[in-house]
Amino acid sequence: MAGLLPDGEHTEEAFTDRRAGDEPVRGASFVDCTFTGCDLEGLELVGGELDGCTFTDCNLSLLRPVDTRISETRFTRCKLTGVDWTLAAWPHLAVSDLVAFERCRLDHSTFAGLRLPEVRFHRCSLREVDLSECDLSGASFVHSELDGAHLARTDLSGAHLEGATGYRIDVRSNQLRGATVSLPEAASFLAQLGLEVVEPPPTDDGEG
Repeated sequence: MAGLLPDGEHTEEAFTDRRAGDEPVRGASFVDCTFTGCDLEGLELVGGELDGCTFTDCNLSLLRPVDTRISETRFTRCKLTGVDWTLAAWPHLAVSDLVAFERCRLDHSTFAGLRLPEVRFHRCSLREVDLSECDLSGASFVHSELDGAHLARTDLSGAHLEGATGYRIDVRSNQLRGATVSLPEAASFLAQLGLEVVEPPPTDDGEG
C-alpha cells in the first residue's frame, strides 16, 4: 500500500507512489524534492512550501495549496484539473520562474488575478481555465490547447502562443503587444478588426 505524503520539513528527498490522506497536510516544507507517480488527488496542503521541486507523472487534481509558497517548481506529465491556484501564497510582486508545466492537464483550473510573468505551459491542456486579470507577460503557451479559456483584462504582452490552439482573445480588453502567434488562430485577431484574410489574386503576366 502506498505511503501517505508526510508532513514536516524535507530537503532533497525523493517521493514515489505516495498518496494523499484524508486530513490536510499542515506546515510541510519540501525543498529540492522530487515526486514521481504520486496520487495526490484532493490533497490539501496548508501553510506549506514547494521550493525547487519537480513532479513527474503525478495526479494532483483538485489540489488545494492553501497559503502554500510555490517557487521554481516544475510539473511534467501531471494531471492538475480543477486546481484553484489563487489559494497559494504567491509573492505580492511579479516574480518570474515560479512554476512551469510541461505536457500537463490543467483543465477547469483557475489562475485568476495572479502575477505569473514568464510562466511556461508547454504542450498542456488548458481547457476552460480562468486566466482573467493575470499578469502573463512573456508567458509561453507553445503547442497548448486553450479551448474555452477565459482571458479578460489579461496581460499577454510578449507571450508566446506559437502552435497554441482554441484560444479566443479580445484585442480590446487584453494586452498583446509583442506577443507571438501563428496561423490559423492569428486570423481571429484580424477578424476582430474587420479585416479578412484572402488568397492573393493571380498575377497578370501580360499574355493573351
